[in-house]
This record gives sequence, C-alpha cells and structure tokens, in this order.
Amino acid sequence: MQNNVMDKAKIILIEDSEGWRNDIRADLEAGGHVVEALAGSVETALLLVDLFAQSPGSLDVAVVDGNLSPGSENGADGERVAEDIHSRLPGVVVIGISLDGTVPGADMNVPKDSSRALHKAISDL
Repeated sequence: MQNNVMDKAKIILIEDSEGWRNDIRADLEAGGHVVEALAGSVETALLLVDLFAQSPGSLDVAVVDGNLSPGSENGADGERVAEDIHSRLPGVVVIGISLDGTVPGADMNVPKDSSRALHKAISDL
C-alpha cells in the first residue's frame, strides 16, 4: 500500500479491555485514521472478519491484542484471529499489540502502551 493510503487507514481494533480499547481508538482517530469496528473477544473478532470478507478492500489494518479471554496465554487468542484475517482478508496488515510487544502470527508487533509506535507502524506501511 502507498503511504498516502496509510495516512488515513481503515482499521479494526480487537482488544478485550474496554479502557485500552477506548484509549487506542481515541489515539488512532486523533491521528487521522478511521476505526471501522471494534471487538472485545475472539468470537466478535471472527464475526468482524466474516463481515469485512464480504467487502474486499474495505479494510487496511487490524490491530489485535494477544490475549482476549481469561486464561489465554502467550498471545494464543491473537494468533487465532491473525490467522483468520490472513486467510480471509488478503492485504490486511495485522499489527499485534500486547504488554510484552509480541502477538504470534502478526505481521508486526508493537507494545500496547506505545501509541507512538502504533502510529509509526501504520504510517510506515
């Protein structure tokens, strides 16, 4: 994708914590991006993938947390969502966000608490 597209990326945000979700959404929108949809669970994320798969090209980036459910460890939930996005939404870049900075299966990872790193990752696409 060209940089001018990423100046106003169309994004889905998948994060289980409402507080983090609201903060990240506000940061993304303040940066000029459009948050098309939000999900707080694996199930809702997979439903969003189904929805966006019906409109190819309607999404640029998925920002995905690693652990979306109680008991999830090592980014397993985020990996499951990333795999579904990669298989059903070709061309959508998955950016993993987590406190340790790693979500398996993501195209790139940034620390959850660094809005600057997230903005840079998106603008560099």
